[in-house]
Amino acid sequence: MDFTPSERAVLGQIRVLFLEASGQVFRLRELTSRWPVLHHSAYSGGYAGLVKMGLIASSADGQGFSVTSAGLKAMAVAPVAAERASTSAARASTPAEATAHGPRDAPKAPPGGRYAAFFAKVLRFGR
Repeated sequence: MDFTPSERAVLGQIRVLFLEASGQVFRLRELTSRWPVLHHSAYSGGYAGLVKMGLIASSADGQGFSVTSAGLKAMAVAPVAAERASTSAARASTPAEATAHGPRDAPKAPPGGRYAAFFAKVLRFGR
């Protein structure tokens, strides 16, 4: 989706509100209090654009709004736990495929060893 700068700014502010709160329904006053006074008209246009796109739904009394599922996807805060579970299950669909990449309990190299190898390559590159 292509957003105007004001729509992008308002969507970012709604994202912050969403991450701070526990629900999906907010008072419009919470959002407008974050808007700079000089940019209030531009931000209100951005808010109206987001309502028109269906990313947020305004309440009947005009005092609140809620984030729609399309809005959650646009803000990149859609539930990803279910996605991760399905992709990991799809990746290792058979036990043979799961063990083909090596045991999961294999000891990992200490972080210092990785850094030393990296810096050794970097130092050789400069010579």
